[in-house]
Amino acid sequence: MKSIIVILNLIIMATCLEAYCIYNDLPEGGGTFWIRQQPDNAGGLYTSRFSREALGPGDKACCPYTTSDCVKSTNKEDIVSFTFRRTSPGLEYPPVVINCPGGGWITMGGGTDPVLATIDVFNPDGTPYNFQYRVDHQAGYL
Repeated sequence: MKSIIVILNLIIMATCLEAYCIYNDLPEGGGTFWIRQQPDNAGGLYTSRFSREALGPGDKACCPYTTSDCVKSTNKEDIVSFTFRRTSPGLEYPPVVINCPGGGWITMGGGTDPVLATIDVFNPDGTPYNFQYRVDHQAGYL
């Protein structure tokens, strides 16, 4: 089982070597994510920062770290932060802020029950990243 996970991580890395990506790994009906990159280490204006209105189950969104709108420094090791707001049928959850390396990725998973939610964050080389997580009710407005 462990080798399958390693192989899957390598496949993901191979498809997005010069970008950070965010994956919604929730099952159908598990909800969507509104995502907005935080201003720290984001180039450009509010309107040019990475964002997604509704990242649905099974969807992914990527932004190349070589573009200063995605990672101001264009360095894959530098940290970027995102606000996530999960919306499930009939429910909206408080926004949370999660960080990751500019060349890494975030996988939002779990089940349809938000109590079972999982967040996995990876470095550009596929190793787990010790990310910071916080609930921030104002973060969705930056």
